[in-house]
Amino acid sequence: MSTVRQKVERALRDREIDERSPLHAVPGIGQYLSTRATRALRVQGRTATVRDLWTGTRNRVQAREFVRKIVQNERANQCVATRVANSRQKRYHTGDVNQHGYEAFATLLNYAKRRIHNNTAYATLPYRPPPRSDASRQCGCMTLRQCDASPRCTRSDDGRTCVPVAHNANGFEGMRTHTNQRELHADAARVRSASRTRATQRHRNDPDVRRDLRRRRSRTLSYARRSSRLWRRPGSRVRVPL
Repeated sequence: MSTVRQKVERALRDREIDERSPLHAVPGIGQYLSTRATRALRVQGRTATVRDLWTGTRNRVQAREFVRKIVQNERANQCVATRVANSRQKRYHTGDVNQHGYEAFATLLNYAKRRIHNNTAYATLPYRPPPRSDASRQCGCMTLRQCDASPRCTRSDDGRTCVPVAHNANGFEGMRTHTNQRELHADAARVRSASRTRATQRHRNDPDVRRDLRRRRSRTLSYARRSSRLWRRPGSRVRVPL
């Protein structure tokens, strides 16, 4: 099966998309991410195009973080059900960032760096977020009975949360202003501070964040301890403003 990167590069090569194409026409970028990109790029009265993205990011040193803000999952940090091959449903702990969306934007920016602009302020972006372990995707969304029966999961020190049994299991990368899924207990003070969202005017000016606040999504990320590790508990969260 082709990756998002391969699909986007093929579409550019075969001229199925070009700089005039609306972003929602790019593989891996749907209407939700296209709308967010349009707002982030400050495009008025129309949908942002590939050219708008290339122009609007050329001089951004922190282009990766700009992209990661755009591709925040609408249901970030929540347990979401997905259907597997035998028609059973499994729940997984959704990361802060939409992986396919990130890969599509990263491919577009790296293509522009190689083929469109003579120079850009940003360095080449990693094509994918850091990989996650299956345990970090699944354990937090299990019942305690399921947790006890799983070889890759165990209970937290207080016995109330299911977490990966392996200390080196890879969690998802959090937003820059917040914290990752897996943190060190030695950094507990920093984690507590970064886990809180203070609603500012920037939050209230962002339509998606304003919707999160109206729906009373949590402004505090909660962690469960297992030995030297802290694992983020699933739950609703307020997105970072664009």
